[in-house]
Amino acid sequence: MSLKSDTSNGNLEEGRVTLAGNVEITQGSLIIRANSGEILQVDGRFDRANFDGTPVTIEQDIDGQGKLHAEAKRVEYQVEKEVITLIGGVKIDRPRGSMRGERIVYNLATGDMDAGNSGSRVELIIQPKPKTKTN
Repeated sequence: MSLKSDTSNGNLEEGRVTLAGNVEITQGSLIIRANSGEILQVDGRFDRANFDGTPVTIEQDIDGQGKLHAEAKRVEYQVEKEVITLIGGVKIDRPRGSMRGERIVYNLATGDMDAGNSGSRVELIIQPKPKTKTN
């Protein structure tokens, strides 16, 4: 995991670092950009990372499909579980569709999504599969 920001304070040995200004986190094809962030470690391993922004943006290559683009006001990343929770004005665009809502939980490993919460609605747009040519 690569972490970049204008400023940081804290100590990873003690388990917590706060990042501010032009925050960028890269892990493989995953890129998260935010105004501020907080990295938490447990037993010397990255455990969680929380980000806030106007908005926080996420990009990730989806194997053989293209790129995922997402944004939200807050992102909570459970590193070892590979689960990202997007909160507030969430927009996710994938090659085969899009999703909008106030809270969406996205599993980076499986691509599974869980959306919505009490009192909110979710909007899904699903594109048809491309037609395959037959000879």
